[in-house]
Amino acid sequence: MSQTLERIIEEVKNLSEAERNQLVVILHGANGSAPAASDECELEGRLAAEGWLSLPSTPPAGTPPLPLAAPLTVPGRPLSEILVEERR
Repeated sequence: MSQTLERIIEEVKNLSEAERNQLVVILHGANGSAPAASDECELEGRLAAEGWLSLPSTPPAGTPPLPLAAPLTVPGRPLSEILVEERR
């Protein structure tokens, strides 16, 4: 790897998250071989780069998944039975 590229990579590591998102948007537009992002993804990237939107961060490797919530119990008859009766 060239020294110029190594220096650029080190400088990119020092950018804020918003600046990195902006850089990604710029690089995707500059490189014709990059896959075209959908309009929605492109909009999200621009909004994140400008600080209007915060994109979810990926959890660190090895983080256990969140536990599933226990189902709620509701008194009375099941809703499916009520709907079937009303449709008759």
